Amino acid sequence: MLIKLQESHKHVLELSRVDPLTGLLNRRGLYEAIKQPINYCKRRHNGWSVVIMDIDYFKNVNDTYGHDVGDEVIEKIGHLIRNMLRKSDIASRWGGEEFLLFLPDSNVKTACHIADKILRAVHEERITSKDIHITLSSGCAEAGENESFSDVLKRADKKLFEAKEQGRNQNVR
Repeated sequence: MLIKLQESHKHVLELSRVDPLTGLLNRRGLYEAIKQPINYCKRRHNGWSVVIMDIDYFKNVNDTYGHDVGDEVIEKIGHLIRNMLRKSDIASRWGGEEFLLFLPDSNVKTACHIADKILRAVHEERITSKDIHITLSSGCAEAGENESFSDVLKRADKKLFEAKEQGRNQNVR
């Protein structure tokens, strides 16, 4: 009985940390998962970076094709992201159509290279059974000495906004 209870508890904890659509971490899971890597990078004086990505014109996908197709887009992009990252990288579904990548031992140049590869793959991949052209925009930021995750996230988010303002389907650092 105790073993079943422990397994159930473990399963409930996982459900509270993982986005069911993509299998990526949700915000809660991400915040828990980055604590150790951030501390490790700080102790070793290694850099880390954040990339925030957003599906361009996602509302139009939902409005035109329905939420089931929108969910398919999010799911496929989540799988693409997970398959393109290093084992040490941490990916999450940050919000509705936003994804966040935490990249330990990475400077902004490396983060942008990874983001560019993902943007190209999404642009070239047939994401749904419908003939929909899907693109992403992203912003990258590298942590400075003793900078908090929240500070780096704000800068990455500002860069994402710049990518959107500059025409979308691009990465800004």
